[in-house]
Amino acid sequence: MLLAAGLRSDASHKPPRGLIAFIGTGVATRDESFAKFEAALRQRHPELARSFDLGLFRASAGDDAGIRDAVGRALQAHARLLVTPTGRTSTVAARLAKGTPLVFATYSDPIASGVRDAMQTSSMATTGVALADQLHAKRLEILRDALPHLREVAVLADRDWVQEYDPDNRLGRMAAHIGLRTTVVLAENISELEALMTDPATRRFDAWYIPPTYIAYLAQRQLIAHLKRLGKPAMHATVGEVEAGAAMAYAQDSAFAYDALADLAARVCQGEFAGAIPVQTPQRFTLALRTDAGDRIAPAVVRRADRVY
Repeated sequence: MLLAAGLRSDASHKPPRGLIAFIGTGVATRDESFAKFEAALRQRHPELARSFDLGLFRASAGDDAGIRDAVGRALQAHARLLVTPTGRTSTVAARLAKGTPLVFATYSDPIASGVRDAMQTSSMATTGVALADQLHAKRLEILRDALPHLREVAVLADRDWVQEYDPDNRLGRMAAHIGLRTTVVLAENISELEALMTDPATRRFDAWYIPPTYIAYLAQRQLIAHLKRLGKPAMHATVGEVEAGAAMAYAQDSAFAYDALADLAARVCQGEFAGAIPVQTPQRFTLALRTDAGDRIAPAVVRRADRVY
C-alpha cells in the first residue's frame, strides 16, 4: 500500500474506494512519470489517502492501441479521475473518457489536439498542464541581440516538428521581422546529423537555432561538438544543453509540472469541475549562456542572463 496505506500502484482489480488512474508509458519495472506524480501527491495532498487509491495502467509509448486498452481498463475499474502525462495518452484518453474527468500534461497544443476546447474555461471535463514551447521568436530575438552581425540562421529540426509547427512559414516571418533569414535543415537520426554537419554547404550559416525536438535530444553531444568545430554560435532550448557545452539557451521552466498535476488532481477529486480550472502553463524562463563559446556576446545580453558559465 502506498501514500499512508491509501494509494496503491497495483491496478489489477476494482478498488474498494475511489480510484485515480494514471496512464503510464514507462517500462514495466519502472515508470518515472508515475513515480514523480505519486511523490508529488504524497507530499502535497496526503489527505487523498483517506478516500482514493492510485492505480498505474501501463501502455507502450506511441502505441495508440495499447493506450486505448489501458484507458479502457481504467474506465472498467470505475476510475474517478484519469491522469495522462504525455500528449499522446492525453489525446487518446480525451476521446474515450466519456465524462470521466481528465488531468493531463502535454507538450502539444491541447486545443489543437482535442484535449480541451479553451485554455481558461472549457465545456470538457479536462484540465492540466500545457508545456508546448512557443519561445521560438524570443530565442531568435535574443540570438540577434547577442550577436548583431548575424544574418543567416540554420534551424535544425526533424520532420515531426516541421509538420506540426510549419517553420518555413511561421518562423520565417518572425525572423524577417528582426532582420534574419532562416533555413530549415532536417535530420532524423545521428547518421543524418553527421552527414548534415559535415556538408561544406552548412558553413554558409552565421548561426544555428536548435528548437526542442527529438533530434536535439537524441544527438545533443554530437551536435554541440559539431557547432564548436565549425565555430558557429547557436541558440538552444534547455539549460542542460548549455551545461553540456552549448553557447546559449532560453528555456522555459517545466519543473512545476508534477506538483501542478498533483494539485489539479486534488481539486478535481474534491469536487471541482475540471473544465472550470484554467490550464496551467510555464511562468518562469531562464536565459543561460557561456562567455567562452567563441563569439563575443553583447554585454547587454550577458547582463540579462540568469546563468552565466
